[in-house]
Amino acid sequence: MENRHFNLEIFGLTETEQRAVTSVCNLTRHRRLRYEVIAERGRNKAHIALVDGDDPVARRRWLGSQSFHDGRPRVLISRQPDVSANDDFSYALNRSHFAARLIRTLDDIVAKQIEISPDLKIDDDGKVPEFSARRQRLNDPNLPIALVVEDSATARMQMRALLELVGMRVELADTAERGLEAAARQRFDIVFMDIELPGMDGYAACRQLKSRDRLSSCPVVMLTARDGAFDRIRGMMAGCNRYLIKPVAAEDLYGVLKELLPQAVEASA
Repeated sequence: MENRHFNLEIFGLTETEQRAVTSVCNLTRHRRLRYEVIAERGRNKAHIALVDGDDPVARRRWLGSQSFHDGRPRVLISRQPDVSANDDFSYALNRSHFAARLIRTLDDIVAKQIEISPDLKIDDDGKVPEFSARRQRLNDPNLPIALVVEDSATARMQMRALLELVGMRVELADTAERGLEAAARQRFDIVFMDIELPGMDGYAACRQLKSRDRLSSCPVVMLTARDGAFDRIRGMMAGCNRYLIKPVAAEDLYGVLKELLPQAVEASA
């Protein structure tokens, strides 16, 4: 089965959202269907458009792009996406969690609307079976499971999307207290802990996790928007294993997983 590479052009979205899209797409380089965000100057080479439905300027820029007047697929991203009310879009994603659902939507677009290799078989629902099966495998209780403790909904969804793409199950918590409760109920293979959390901070939560016999050997990766030496020293004193700078890049996350939890990285991702 040959690899297929599809380019995306983004019209609008915040810088954080654009970075999230790029990070999610970067992980698909290990799959047979690959996606890449291209620079604006390459717009005539884009296969699919992502359009910010809440930004009138972005909508006008998309409408003025001749590249997408030939029926190429486009995805509306909005706080209140309504495809039925807008004939310009056949796909829509809710802005609050679109990054977690982006790859599934792109796979469906490729299967249904873009001419693909004849040997890439499609099932009766228009899905590419390889990736439908991959999503089903995420329910396998034998897969490694990660706990992500992060108060930003956007960052939680981005981490979930990135981790699921490398074949991990994911549980989310928005406070350190809820993360500790989850860790008391269930064993995790790795924990990603934001430093700045409401209530208890990530350092204190990390110390509590590492003090529990059952979790003392569980890798803890601190998530931070700062990369100062003082923060790293505090993290080491709390017992964390590694740092990741937010917004988390797919390559950095993949490198940490290969080092701390190599069994979580699928050889044929």
